[in-house]
Amino acid sequence: MQVLYNLLIRLYRLAIGIASLFNPKAKQWIEGRKNIFQKLSGIDFSGDWFWFHAASLGEYEQAKPVIAELKSKRPNLKFLVTFYSPSGYEVRKNDPLADQVFYLPLDTKRNAKKFVDIVKPKQVVFVRYEFWPNFLDALFAAHIPTLVMAANFRANQFMFKSSGGFILKRIQRLDAILTQTEAAKELLLAHGFNIEKVSVSGNSRVDQVIQIASTSGENALIKTFINGQKTLILGSCYALEESFTYPLLKQHPDLKVIMAPHYIDAENIKRLQEALPVKSIRYSEIEEQDTATFQVLVLDTMGMLSSIYKYGAYALIGGGFKDGIHSILEPAASHLPLFFGPKHQPFPEAKALIDLGGAFEVNTTEEFVSFFNRIYESNERYDTCAKAIASYMESQKGATAKIVEAIERIETP
Repeated sequence: MQVLYNLLIRLYRLAIGIASLFNPKAKQWIEGRKNIFQKLSGIDFSGDWFWFHAASLGEYEQAKPVIAELKSKRPNLKFLVTFYSPSGYEVRKNDPLADQVFYLPLDTKRNAKKFVDIVKPKQVVFVRYEFWPNFLDALFAAHIPTLVMAANFRANQFMFKSSGGFILKRIQRLDAILTQTEAAKELLLAHGFNIEKVSVSGNSRVDQVIQIASTSGENALIKTFINGQKTLILGSCYALEESFTYPLLKQHPDLKVIMAPHYIDAENIKRLQEALPVKSIRYSEIEEQDTATFQVLVLDTMGMLSSIYKYGAYALIGGGFKDGIHSILEPAASHLPLFFGPKHQPFPEAKALIDLGGAFEVNTTEEFVSFFNRIYESNERYDTCAKAIASYMESQKGATAKIVEAIERIETP
């Protein structure tokens, strides 16, 4: 399988190259990796460097509190962060928390060895998943301590199939595997993993979102728009999730809705506003008008969403009908009853909150409206949902400290 993998990875590079001719994201993937070794060779990697790899933005958000804690404890450490996806790199390439940010080169034997030889990291942390076999082999050959944090394993994943055994064997060689859940740990143990290497650390993102919710400043414009009324917040929403709210806007004229669309380009914002059955205003225009006559506020700026959930009463999260739901931990930190589509399986917090009664999977407009109205019209049901979420978030605190402890334990046995 390894031979086939190496062939497929080169064919994948060819396919991305062709796609880059007409796909902007594929073009960023190609352009971001040009002359990467020349750029790396120009950096002074002497001293103690830790390398964190995140597939995309969500994984990096899990890594951030861990990096911040390590930096506060050991200011001499430096951090290299790599991304696979343009959506992670382009947003965080200038993040001051990281000393250097790069795309991860394509996973070939030559690239992996060259990368490791240049960087010579003191330790490597993969976030959640992305187990690149050639990079792992290069790290093992160089005897560099390597672990995965916030890992979430499911029985239907590729590495647990017969064809994915070459990946599973490499995961078994990691110095530590820190899982998000007990179920993920038990799955690994059932496949013969060393119990001394596998432990449950939880999700460090929980610590981060709780801190954001408790320390973010006030937003006078949002407060003026809400004006003390119950508010539904749509996070990273697409057209389908937006359409779920149309009946509610007519049924409940006192309900305020804040929409944070996944795409904030002018064309998408225009489409969104034209489709709404009620008057809406963009955040960029809010200072210029009296907001009392508007029922919907559209966030047409980036970086605000995590700090405004505290003004909401409910949250509908986008992505559940696309590639997977976006972050539900941010609204959960403010204890908002949650609604999202069916594609939530990779996120253990989604299942946990559904089981506890704080979140609801919705598949149709009618289903969403029914669930929403039950909570909207009953203070008792609302309080039950909010308390379930608060209890869950409290139980998940402290993952950052556990992960940092594991990192330090590996470095100095």
